[in-house]
Amino acid sequence: MARSKRGKRLLPIVLAGLGVLTVLAHKPLSRRIIEVLARKELEKRWGSEAAQRILITFRKEHEELLKEGSDARGMMRFHLAAARQGLALYRALARELGEGESAVDATHRVMWEAFLKTPSVCMGYVLGRYRDPFDVYARGVDWVNAHVFPSPGWDRSRLEVEGGIGFDYTRCFYNDYLREKGAPELIPAFCEMDVRQAECFPSQIEFQRTKTLSTGSDICDFRFYHRD
Repeated sequence: MARSKRGKRLLPIVLAGLGVLTVLAHKPLSRRIIEVLARKELEKRWGSEAAQRILITFRKEHEELLKEGSDARGMMRFHLAAARQGLALYRALARELGEGESAVDATHRVMWEAFLKTPSVCMGYVLGRYRDPFDVYARGVDWVNAHVFPSPGWDRSRLEVEGGIGFDYTRCFYNDYLREKGAPELIPAFCEMDVRQAECFPSQIEFQRTKTLSTGSDICDFRFYHRD
């Protein structure tokens, strides 16, 4: 009974999260909103003048990418928008900071702090309200994979592993898109989002990954283990 009542209390939060995903799928965040979210992080790290230069270059780079057009729909439209925004930001940061790892790391940090940290913390909080967070995650992850990371953008197979569940990904939209755009060095900035998000999970869920497509492996081996 207690668990049922807890589930009812959390239902509005879960539905709100799904609602946000649905809205984003049909109307990704506009560039203006992206700039507002990113400006604070850019100013904190490099000052207002540098932040302004970066955002001006970001707009120009983003406009060029938008000229390519697209017939993407649903969540693929959202992911394409995120990839373009990330690539435009990387190009702007590379111009300000110079080519190389510093611009890649900066892109990851700005995108994480500005866009993904808060929803990831909220998801971790919701999972942590359950008696067995791993059980809740394991029962919902297939739905998330199918709807948030759909084919043909992603190809994967589910594995039963001792003490947990696993997924081997043989295709990733971000890996394909950024290689096509000549920026394979940026792919790890997106890969690292998975690690950062998993750090927000309750301690009963342990994430491990030893291989990624971005580093030349034939799979990304996602593993989630049940910990006491």
